[in-house]
Amino acid sequence: MFKTGVLISDEKFISRKNYVSSITSFLNKDKNIVIQSPKRYGKTSLIKNVFNQNKYKSIYINIKIAKDLKHLADFIIDETYKIFGIDNFLEKSQDSILGTLKEINAKLNPELQEIAHLTLEKIEKKNKINEIEYFLSSIDILNKFAKKENINIKLALDEFEDIELFENSIIDKMSLLIREHKNITYIFLASIDNIIDNIFYVKKAPFKKLTEKIELKGFDKKELLDYITNFFNTQNIKLDSSIEDIFNFIDCNPYYCIKFMKFLYYNELINKKSQLTQDHYLIALKETFFDNKSYIETILNNIKSKKHHYKVIYSLVFNTTKEIGADILYKTLKSLEDMGHVTKLDRADYKINDIFLELLIKYENNIYNINFKNELYNN
Repeated sequence: MFKTGVLISDEKFISRKNYVSSITSFLNKDKNIVIQSPKRYGKTSLIKNVFNQNKYKSIYINIKIAKDLKHLADFIIDETYKIFGIDNFLEKSQDSILGTLKEINAKLNPELQEIAHLTLEKIEKKNKINEIEYFLSSIDILNKFAKKENINIKLALDEFEDIELFENSIIDKMSLLIREHKNITYIFLASIDNIIDNIFYVKKAPFKKLTEKIELKGFDKKELLDYITNFFNTQNIKLDSSIEDIFNFIDCNPYYCIKFMKFLYYNELINKKSQLTQDHYLIALKETFFDNKSYIETILNNIKSKKHHYKVIYSLVFNTTKEIGADILYKTLKSLEDMGHVTKLDRADYKINDIFLELLIKYENNIYNINFKNELYNN
C-alpha cells in the first residue's frame, strides 16, 4: 500500500486516469509524445501502465543506465530481438555466431533473417564505427523490423534530456532519422523544462513539430483527498480537514504525498487511532521530510558545487538581495532552471520547486528543530 519507487498498477493510480486516456489516444494514432514533469512524479509508472494496459509491442529504456551511446544502442538491439522471440541477442552473438544464426533461422521469417544478418555485421564492426552511427543504426533496425511486420512499436526513452551528455550532435542527427520512421512511435520522458524546450519547442529546435506535449502535474488535490478519505474510511478511521493543508504545503508532489500517506497509515497501525488530526499529520510530514533528507542533501551539495548557485537560491529562500552582477545572476538563475530547481513565474519572480529543499536551506544548521506547524501556516 502507498508504494514509491516501483511500478504502480493502474488500480492504485491516484489522479492519473486522465493522463492514461490522453496518452493512449496519442499512441493509438502513432503520434510521438513528450511526457514532462519534475523528477519522481511517476512518469515511468505512467508509461509502463499505458503499455501494459494496451498490450503494445513496446520498449522502455532509461538513458541514465547507459554509459555511452554504444551501450544505449546495445540495450535497444537486445530489446528489439526480445520482441521477436530472441532473448539476450547481443550476449548470444558474442558467445556463438553459429548458435545465433541457428536461432535466427528457427525463429524469424526470411525477411527478418536478412535484417538480423545485417545486425550481426553491425555488431561485429561496432568498435570500428563511431558511436552516433552505431546508435542510429539500432533504432533503424527496430524500424526495419516493424516495417517488415507491418506493425508499430512504441519506444520510450526515459531521462531523455541526458542524451546530449553522450554527444551533443546526436539530437540533430536523431531528429532526421525519426522523421523518416513510420513504424516507431517515440515517447520521450523528461524532467528539465529548459533543456527539453531547446530540443522540442523553440523556433529552430531539432525536434520541432515532431511530438505532442504532455505535462505531468502534481496530484489533483480533490482526487487525492477523495482517495485517501475513502481508503481510511475502509479502515474505520476519520480524517479531519486539515490534511488538505499538508497537501497544499507539499504542492501535491506525488512522491511526497505517497510517502506522507504511507507514514500516516503505518503510524495508525501502531497507535490504533479512530480519528486522525493535525498532530498526526505533522508527525507524518516530519517523517516524510527526514525520509527524503539524504536525497535533498545530495541536491543541495550539487547546487553548492556550482559557483554562485547556492548564493542565489539562498537569496530566494530568504528573499534577500542577490549581491552579484546582473549578467551572472541571469546565467545562474537560468542554470538553476535547467537543473530543475527553480521555476520562473514572472520577470524577476522565481519559485523553488521543492519545499523540502527550501526547508533544508532555511534550517541547514538547525535541521532537527524545524517547527513544521509554523512552516505549514506561514509558508
